[in-house]
Amino acid sequence: MKLYGMAGLVANSNHFGAGGKMKGITPIIAILVLLLITVALTSMTYQYLMSYMESLIGQNIEVVNTYCFGGTDFVAMVRNIGTKDIPLSKVNVQVEGLFASTSAGWLDMTNNPTDTIPVGQIVQYRITCTSPCVPPSRYSVSFISPSGRVMDASLSC
Repeated sequence: MKLYGMAGLVANSNHFGAGGKMKGITPIIAILVLLLITVALTSMTYQYLMSYMESLIGQNIEVVNTYCFGGTDFVAMVRNIGTKDIPLSKVNVQVEGLFASTSAGWLDMTNNPTDTIPVGQIVQYRITCTSPCVPPSRYSVSFISPSGRVMDASLSC
């Protein structure tokens, strides 16, 4: 005997037990497997998003203060507002759109006690502007944290 289900599919009578009710646990197992897959995918997505968010907020900075020093030099005070220590070398500094570096003589990091910015602490970036900065001038400086957050500062010397 053939019976038609809701989707118009043919079901053989040997899948039905006494009284026309389905027998077997295959649909229950299928539902449980789908639930397990859903829970696993949700868990993996949660772990990925949490690690991504931690990388974004874990190493962030803010510019606390800036001031001029000797005409072509200025100092920027930078605080670590993240949840992890930040190596000084991981903070990129741009002056007037050009990357500043210690090797080029633009940055002086010798006033800092460590090579990292501890959580909640402030470090000093002393920047010697050689070119294209000509005093008196308005300087535009950007600090880029390891997470990609850009903090802009500007001052006139």
